Amino acid sequence: MLFASSSLLGQTTDNQKHNLDVSADFVSRYLWRGELLDDSPNVQPAVTYTSSKKNFEAQIWGSANFISNFSEVGLQLKYMYKYFGIKIYDGFVLTPASKNRNYFSYDASNTNHCVEARLLLGNFKKIPLSFSAGVYFFGNDKDANNDNLYSTYLEAQYKLRIGNQDFYAILGGTPAKSYYADEAAIINAGISVTKDIKITDNFSLPINAKISANPYKKDVFFVFGFSI
Repeated sequence: MLFASSSLLGQTTDNQKHNLDVSADFVSRYLWRGELLDDSPNVQPAVTYTSSKKNFEAQIWGSANFISNFSEVGLQLKYMYKYFGIKIYDGFVLTPASKNRNYFSYDASNTNHCVEARLLLGNFKKIPLSFSAGVYFFGNDKDANNDNLYSTYLEAQYKLRIGNQDFYAILGGTPAKSYYADEAAIINAGISVTKDIKITDNFSLPINAKISANPYKKDVFFVFGFSI
């Protein structure tokens, strides 16, 4: 997901035991890890459950454009303990070239699902720095021989404040030949910012902007969006 989403609907118990949010991002293009997955505007809805201790999260997320036959549906589980966490993401992507369009097909030889395990390090009190490392271990991540690539992505994110505005700097890469590149490479270097635009006394609209470069592919992108 490109941007953090605000809550459209929140439901909690009296003791704040559970929280259920419905949100949506609207983005000018779907940019992911330095790669332009879709060049059209996308709407990206999400339903997110968060536990009372805020250390466990389950989410259903999607992305679809307004023009062509591109869509993604993702299921995500995330658990954090102090500074450490793990995230499992099952993504199902359809493009006009997709051959197997059956969502319920988990045949490893031809499924359109990709399942990633991701380790997280962050939540430091005094250092606004976080790290993550993810590996695709199942699904549509194959080489020319239909063997698993085990594509790996490493990322560092740093929060910096300029004036009264927070910015997020991101640097990401792959350590070996994978889906992302034919060799070890930096594939994602960018900076993003979110600013709340006051609409009424009780409602503000988060506006997002991100500029990102992929040094390996020699690409640069600018993405704009907003969240509700």
